[in-house]
Amino acid sequence: MRINLKQTKNPRVELTPHMSMYDSLGREWRPFIMYFHTPNVRSSTVNTDELGFRITHFNGCDYSIGGDEVYSNEVSFIVGGSTAFGVGATSDRMTLPSLLSQKSGRLFLNLGGRAFGASQELILFSQVAHKYPRTNSVIIFSGLNELYLSRFRHSGGYFGSFYFAEQFKDAMNQSILSPKRKLLKFFLYPIFGEKIDYNRIRQKDLFKIINSSVGGSSSYKSNTQLFDVEYAVNQLKKNLFIWKKVSQSIPFQLRFVLQPVPQWCDKDCSEEEAVLFRFLEKEYDTGNIMSQLTKGLYLDYSGMVQKICADLGIEFCDMNKMLGDTVSAENWLFADRAHLTDQGNMVVSERLYNMEQD
Repeated sequence: MRINLKQTKNPRVELTPHMSMYDSLGREWRPFIMYFHTPNVRSSTVNTDELGFRITHFNGCDYSIGGDEVYSNEVSFIVGGSTAFGVGATSDRMTLPSLLSQKSGRLFLNLGGRAFGASQELILFSQVAHKYPRTNSVIIFSGLNELYLSRFRHSGGYFGSFYFAEQFKDAMNQSILSPKRKLLKFFLYPIFGEKIDYNRIRQKDLFKIINSSVGGSSSYKSNTQLFDVEYAVNQLKKNLFIWKKVSQSIPFQLRFVLQPVPQWCDKDCSEEEAVLFRFLEKEYDTGNIMSQLTKGLYLDYSGMVQKICADLGIEFCDMNKMLGDTVSAENWLFADRAHLTDQGNMVVSERLYNMEQD
């Protein structure tokens, strides 16, 4: 039955009901990578193995990374965040690793981690690489999360930030705060957030901060709504340097693919995309923030990442350009401003396959 898009009250539920499964897919704390998917999930939409990696379907069999055994055959990986993991796909069969495996006749394992930044992607690979001595190629299908996380550069500093960093930081700080400072944080955190070091702030400095806030000073005004392209690129650069060294040592073919974002592609929105984007921007803060990723920002970011890859000798591909005007407005590629539909995954996997052939 066709949905009347003009009358739908909740297009996310009506157009993409399977997204509720991703919403409910839990996370658990893990050393070094901070968190990972709940293991042994079973559903019609998404399935994970005993370590939390998503299943790849290939030649009638299910493959995943879990377990201790060494894999003696050739294998390739798709690395990245939630788009590489397959958020938006209606089933494991419709993820990029599964579709690319089908098209190429070679096994691509899913090394995607929801809400992962560049450092987490690299660390995750380092934890499993020893099991795959015959790694053929690695496609890093990524870039968006690093740019999004640049909003939190003040808390992350040199080492970069990650999603849920404040919860980790808060849990650690709470364990060492005195009762008096815990009370101080309780009252001031809603106003100043992480702008104050609650464990070290002195009384005279505290009065200055409060007075500046009352007086309308902007010195403690959060500017985390702004993306910092240079900061994001520097975080990518640190990790891509290591990726290149690893690829030469094992060795394997390494590519960095800048993932597609609707407003970065030369494509008009489909009717479904337009309805979904309007709804998400109205109902979710994330949807509104994602809409601020402008074409001009993309051009700066893409150009800088391409230069870094060229300097390091890493093949760079911009999926936004690879999609370009080769798809029409009727093609419903995006489930939201970050994740792909089944059709989107099919189109992108075809581009990845052609890239592999070249």
